Amino acid sequence: MIGINEYEFYVFLYNNQGYLNYLRYHPKWYKILYYEHNYDEFIKVAKVELHDKLTDKLEGLKRNISLFKTLNSYLDKK
Repeated sequence: MIGINEYEFYVFLYNNQGYLNYLRYHPKWYKILYYEHNYDEFIKVAKVELHDKLTDKLEGLKRNISLFKTLNSYLDKK
């Protein structure tokens, strides 16, 4: 999302509740976004803080598969 305008940013923000909540709980960003219009930086920082990167999603998938394998082996023993 490099170089997005204000309208695109607000559409993105209201379509992604996690980012909206991040903004609400980190009010310093209101001032930064109002004066500097640094939307890309906000998305980059929020993505890291919310663990919304591809590597974080893959790590979550790995944990879920591991949990499934553990449950499957436990149920096979019974």
